[in-house]
Amino acid sequence: MDILSALFQQNSRHFGQGTTLLIPSVVVSEKHMDTLTVTAYPVENGATISDHAYMPPATVTMILGFAGGGALLDQSITSAITKTIGQTTPLELSPQDTYKQILGLLTSRTLIEVTTGKRQYSNMLITSIEVDTSVATEYVLSCTLTMTQVVITTTDTTKAALKVNMANTLSTSAVANTGKKTPTTPANPTVAAGNIAAN
Repeated sequence: MDILSALFQQNSRHFGQGTTLLIPSVVVSEKHMDTLTVTAYPVENGATISDHAYMPPATVTMILGFAGGGALLDQSITSAITKTIGQTTPLELSPQDTYKQILGLLTSRTLIEVTTGKRQYSNMLITSIEVDTSVATEYVLSCTLTMTQVVITTTDTTKAALKVNMANTLSTSAVANTGKKTPTTPANPTVAAGNIAAN
């Protein structure tokens, strides 16, 4: 692979949502984590195994570098991405501005799309950002991002049967608002109290 192809492939990595689409200048490493958790209790022979194991959300950890003014070839890559997914990218951001953009995605709990060299992710949240500043990285943003996928499901609503069609409406019918209730005093409080004591 020549240097130009490598640059184009590296700059295809990006993350963000809406008008906030960030393209790192360099990607030092990517770590993808997908695991399967198995329950600790014994499983009966012949039982459905999928009922006793589940997959936690996927996580991605990326070590990234953002140079001031954007990465080399960002303009052409950004134009291609904008035409493909209909989003715009803030160009020529300083390292401080890029840091603010990433912090904004984290603190606002914004679901983002993440494109890596191996896989595309949706419904991701930035769960941590670690910034390393040294003599060599004083004028760039060198950071480690950890992003975790949010598992989103849908539910269906089913209308219950009418009370007249239920065998035991007190136990199976839905809670209903029957209006305001006003407590009353028994006609013979002494007799009522005696009945309670006898019971």
